[in-house]
Amino acid sequence: MVNIQDPIFRAAIRDVFNKQCFYCKDLILKYPNLHIDHIIAQVVPKNFPKEYETLKKQLKLSPDFKINDIINLVPSHNKCNREKWEKSLELETYLHYFSIIREKIDDIKKKMNIIREKYEQFDKEALIEYLSLKERNLDIKIPNLNVIEEIIEIWSEVQPSENDVLIYIIRDKFNDIFSRKKISEVELPIIKKFLEFAYNMIFNLDSSLNLEFIDVLYLLTPAKKARLLLNETIIPDIEKAHNKGNRDLEVLKILYICKKLGEFFDLIVKTIDENNLQFFRFLKNEYYILIREEREKIISNRKNIVKQLTKKRQELEQIDNPTSEITAFITGLNEIIRNIMKYK
Repeated sequence: MVNIQDPIFRAAIRDVFNKQCFYCKDLILKYPNLHIDHIIAQVVPKNFPKEYETLKKQLKLSPDFKINDIINLVPSHNKCNREKWEKSLELETYLHYFSIIREKIDDIKKKMNIIREKYEQFDKEALIEYLSLKERNLDIKIPNLNVIEEIIEIWSEVQPSENDVLIYIIRDKFNDIFSRKKISEVELPIIKKFLEFAYNMIFNLDSSLNLEFIDVLYLLTPAKKARLLLNETIIPDIEKAHNKGNRDLEVLKILYICKKLGEFFDLIVKTIDENNLQFFRFLKNEYYILIREEREKIISNRKNIVKQLTKKRQELEQIDNPTSEITAFITGLNEIIRNIMKYK
């Protein structure tokens, strides 16, 4: 049995499943978007004990099987998690899912051990101050962000193969500190130092690490100071790469992060024009987060947004013999339009 909130387990299961949602196979690009889904739902043992015991026998699960055992856990998107929660699975589906997960269990455990070993090593070397503050249950003040600076300094010196471990640590620490204070209070030198390091990471390291870095970058973007620095440092080169034909999802993702709300739906249309279905699906998933955060702004501008998206949908519908990609674009646009219209 594992703790599904343990960052080491979450990082391991996400990596072993190639950062993909178990159900739809789309990439889980934002670490906060990672949901751990239970194949046998958590409510089953309590609400349906007889059915639960029967199901365990049918699936040939151990008598001491627990709902939070690794074999019952998969990475998913929020939307897929929610849709699956609303469905009743057939026995054949359960059997199919468990057959896939069984083959991954050893890999997940090995990955957890690797991450844990390095995580604990770096905690001892780089995070003594942070941990001592946490143990004393003291509030971490924004001026005391030298802890983050220490991590960045060590991060810059380690081998590229160890950066994936440090990104788990720094993401965890940024989350913890920024959850205590308003992001707008973070001092400019800290943001600048992080972005300078991030710039080198984006353009010089394995692109798979960019996905991890982006999770941390998301924490900074609510700060106006961070947005200004992004526009001065990273964004110009990212835009140049994009204009030269680089359509890597990581590049597009960073572009999206720095877009204002008014440009979000422009970006959806542009993505369709570039026939980038993978990025379109990412934006479609991102929309459900955006509507929660910016609901009033979207609703107040609903008429123009719907008009814009409807026009693009109509253009696609005029295409003779549409490809599967075009059909997917139309379906996605319809989903977003319907969702916008339902809010009052």
